[in-house]
Amino acid sequence: MHSFQGIYLLLVLFGNFLARGASHGLLVDERDLIGLGNHIKEEILNPGGTTAADKKRNLKLNARREGNQTLFNNGRILGGAAVTAGDHSYNVLVKTLPFSGSIIYCGGALLSSRWVLTAAQCVAGSAYIQVYAGAVSAPETSGVMSYAREIVHPKYVRNFVLNDIALLKVIWPFVPRATISTIRLSTASVAAVENAQFMTFGYGPADNTATLPDPALLQYVEMANIKKTTCLSITARFFVAYPKNTGCLSTAIATKGFCYGDIGGPVVYFDEADGTTKLYGINSQFLGCPSQYLSSYTLVGPYLNWIKLMTKQPFI
Repeated sequence: MHSFQGIYLLLVLFGNFLARGASHGLLVDERDLIGLGNHIKEEILNPGGTTAADKKRNLKLNARREGNQTLFNNGRILGGAAVTAGDHSYNVLVKTLPFSGSIIYCGGALLSSRWVLTAAQCVAGSAYIQVYAGAVSAPETSGVMSYAREIVHPKYVRNFVLNDIALLKVIWPFVPRATISTIRLSTASVAAVENAQFMTFGYGPADNTATLPDPALLQYVEMANIKKTTCLSITARFFVAYPKNTGCLSTAIATKGFCYGDIGGPVVYFDEADGTTKLYGINSQFLGCPSQYLSSYTLVGPYLNWIKLMTKQPFI
């Protein structure tokens, strides 16, 4: 799986950021640090003492990671597992021709028969946009296509990938069927899904090439949700900080992730409270492809009001 183009990173010189982070007691699962040098692990794992309550809090909600090795071993090589036809059928392929440059392929999530959620970087400045639904293989030839117009978040900043979220309104509504469905947006708090196991999707290749395979296959990968302060503590060593309103993803075995062709793809989890799959974010950034570092997704929670304002629907 994977995504479209080199990302824009917000480069910040953090100075003694890690030391400050340690003094504030970052909560970290030691399995998330496999492959890091001992000096880095020591800085993150020993923040002056972690309370029993903090440790208990780290174990809540869907932290199904027993026996997993996590994060950094050998970097991601982007392998995924194929999605069966009819499963996770809210996934769509977004094909954009910008006014300047080459065709861009991205993922997206179908919220209703007329609305798709994707990343702003996929569709900003587009000459035209096509959305393909209903196919896990070769969507451009076997899927249902509709043209769409974009509504990019008004505070999107391309250079820093801020507010990397956009809505697409398709011209011809997608008719629900066995292979086309919709997904609801999550209202869960950030704290509620710390260390949860997420899934993300994409039609991108199984290697680090920047073109879609032939045929393009929808694949999924399970990725662990990493606490943002932990994420920033790790990426700070490389003078990188993901922007606000984003989350961070690792992998269960550090050999899978998203890359070219997968930006804008849904980040989902299974909500045990009501037995449904919920959309928690959309893929946004990755540090190299393949990479040993955590990737980033845009949270949908901070944008629920904007989505409702634009679509007149809550989707929750």
